[in-house]
Amino acid sequence: MSINALRFRVGVSGVLGLIWTSAAPGQGPLFGPAVHYAAGDEPLSVAIGDLNGDQAPDLAVANYNSNNVSVLLNESPWPCYADCDQSTGVGVLDLFDFLCFQNSFVNSEPYACDCDTSTGNGVCDIFDFLCIQNAFVSGCP
Repeated sequence: MSINALRFRVGVSGVLGLIWTSAAPGQGPLFGPAVHYAAGDEPLSVAIGDLNGDQAPDLAVANYNSNNVSVLLNESPWPCYADCDQSTGVGVLDLFDFLCFQNSFVNSEPYACDCDTSTGNGVCDIFDFLCIQNAFVSGCP
């Protein structure tokens, strides 16, 4: 199990907050800045899946008080990224590339923040993380 984890914070403000932590077990949390997305009244839970059939992970948020679901579609182009750990070459991703990306993501390095181009702000967010996960799982076609 990875020492890195994604934490979801849901609340009554109608906003879904996503926080990434790089804390090792037994250490205090090391949180980056939260990223907020509009949701319904009292978001309660989050599901990740390909909701529109484009092979990109999207988010669905169950809203307790508004009795509905907020859908956040991932609009990234899903390009294949260079070999992060430089062991296998461009177009081939392995476990070490994935671990390299996780470390880059936690440290907000440019490699990790450029995967999802829908925001274009250079800040690592959940969609950058999902982008590299999708590239890894799909074999980086």
